[in-house]
Order: sequence, then C-alpha cells, then structure tokens
Amino acid sequence: TMPSTPPTYTLITIPYSHFNEKARFMLDIYDLPYTEHSFLPFYHLIGVWSKTWGVKGWNPKKEKTSSPYSVPILIRNEKRERRIVAQDSRIIGQILAKENQSTLDLHHDDQRVQQWDVYLTEQLGPVSRSVVQSVMFADPSTKLFLEIVHRHSRSALEYAFFRTMVFLGAFSLMKKMFRISTASQIQRHYEALERILQKVEEELADGREYLCGSEMSLADITLATVGSIVIGVQQDEGNTASLPSLDQLAEDAKRLAPDRKAQVDTYVEFVKRWRQKKTGQLILKVSARHRGVCSRINRLPFEPQRG
Repeated sequence: TMPSTPPTYTLITIPYSHFNEKARFMLDIYDLPYTEHSFLPFYHLIGVWSKTWGVKGWNPKKEKTSSPYSVPILIRNEKRERRIVAQDSRIIGQILAKENQSTLDLHHDDQRVQQWDVYLTEQLGPVSRSVVQSVMFADPSTKLFLEIVHRHSRSALEYAFFRTMVFLGAFSLMKKMFRISTASQIQRHYEALERILQKVEEELADGREYLCGSEMSLADITLATVGSIVIGVQQDEGNTASLPSLDQLAEDAKRLAPDRKAQVDTYVEFVKRWRQKKTGQLILKVSARHRGVCSRINRLPFEPQRG
C-alpha cells in the first residue's frame, strides 16, 4: 500500500493581526506545509470569498458566532477535497495541538492550560488590540496609521483600496468600533491590560519557566501571540505581525500634536516597562526559542534582558 500523502494547508489572514499570528505560529511550530494568503482589512472581504469559494465547510449565510468573512481561516488541502478546519484562532490552536500531539505535546487537554488559553484569547486579545489601535490612530492625518499598514501590504492595488476606504470614513468608524475615540476610553484599556498582565505576572512569581509549569503549553503560545503587540515583539524577535520598533514610533510621534504624541509615548513606556517583567520575558522567550523553522523566521537565540 502506498503511504498517504500528508495534507497541506491554506491560511487566510489579515497580516498584522495578532490573532492571526497564533495560527501561523501553530503551523510553524509543527512544521506543517502551508500557503498563506494575507489581505488588508476591507479588501479581505474579497480575498476570503475568492479563496473559500467551493471549499467544503464555508457558508457565508450560515449563522456563526463571528462573521463568515472573519479571519484566520485554516483550510486543509487533501487529495480529494479541500475543507475548512476552523475559522477561529483558538479553535485552530486546539485542533492542530491535538492532531500533532505525538510531534510536540502542548498539553492542550490540560484543564489549567485550557483555562489560560480561553482567558488570554478573550481578555488579553481584545484589550491589547485596542491599546495598539490607540497608537495606530493617534495621528488624525492618518499618516502614521497608513505607514504601519503599508508595511504589511502585499500589493499596490490592495493598499490603494484600503487607503481609499480610510479616506471615505473608515478611520473614524474604526476609532468608534475599538472604543478609542477619547482619552478616558484609552485609559480604561490600559488599566484593563495592566490587570490582565499582572495576573500572568503573579502566576510566574514562583519561578516557573512557563505559564503552566516546566514545559511550554498551548497557553504560552496564546500569551506570546496575542500579547506580542503590547510587548513590542519585532520580526527579528519572532513576530511576523510586528509594529514598527519603539524607536521608530517615538520618532514618528514627534510630528504629532502634544496630546496625540502622548498616546504614542504612553504605549512606548508601557512596552519598555513590561518587557523587563517576567511576563514580557516569557513572551520574548517563547517567540524566539519556539517559533519554529519556516521561510520567514528561523529559531533565534534568546538572551534574557537585564535591567
């Protein structure tokens, strides 16, 4: 009997999304062959439709907890059919960890790991996104926002489409959607973020190497991906969904009005402070040590930061 050909995967993403970064991380750490199709917001509606048409398991009219056009979407490509595995970063993580347990056990079925996985996905994920969006939207001219997005653009047409949507009013709409229209809203996001990260910090206070013990688990990958953007993890540190460096953000902020500049400065100082803590160091370690070998990022040496 001829051995069966292992499946390949197709991953549909928004490139700078930290939720989507988790799906990439899971595929990379198991060294699973996949092709990624990334699209900027708004344009991704066209991209998702074009890449999922005819794929089993995708129905734009079917009721779901999230939009049928939300990403990441993971598709398994087998000899006879293409089928959607999942359309949610946490579920993708659970499925890949279960299917590849013999290669690397991420303790996905451990109750404590599952609790942290859910907590970090549902609590840290949204609030970290809002904090970072407050930086991306700090410049009312949209220049800073567009510069950040342009770093992840895959085509001139796609970027032009996105820029047009921003100028037609999407910028203001997104500020309201992420509740970052006022200073008090932004402050509440930072307070919530501080509480969440402090809870992780307390868990690590006994000196354990990883969040749930001496071995890395799915919870650590969730922490490292959805928390990467508030620790400022860069591409050369193991994060493909990275923002500009802290130095670059600080330089860009100099052209902004004082109150707008303060939004960026607050983020930069927050990141610097938390990178030095146990939580930040764990995120940096998991990103560097365990990212896996792939075409974009190789395993990197990890040296704890001192300070």
